[in-house]
Amino acid sequence: MWVNGDEQRRVVHVGGEMDIDRAGMLGAALHAAITEAGGHDEIVVDLAGLSFLRFLRAQRPGPSAADRG
Repeated sequence: MWVNGDEQRRVVHVGGEMDIDRAGMLGAALHAAITEAGGHDEIVVDLAGLSFLRFLRAQRPGPSAADRG
């Protein structure tokens, strides 16, 4: 993951494999791009180099269709 750009646009490039273990890195890169002093007109997330993407999160099961009537 790397970040570049110019005065108007910041580009966050994501490459390789992205899973829940690397989500914090992506979040930090996006946070830095968003909060950078001076700001940018555009923030672009470039996923062209991404070869694998998987995010799983355990969720509490909601009511089933039968429970809802």
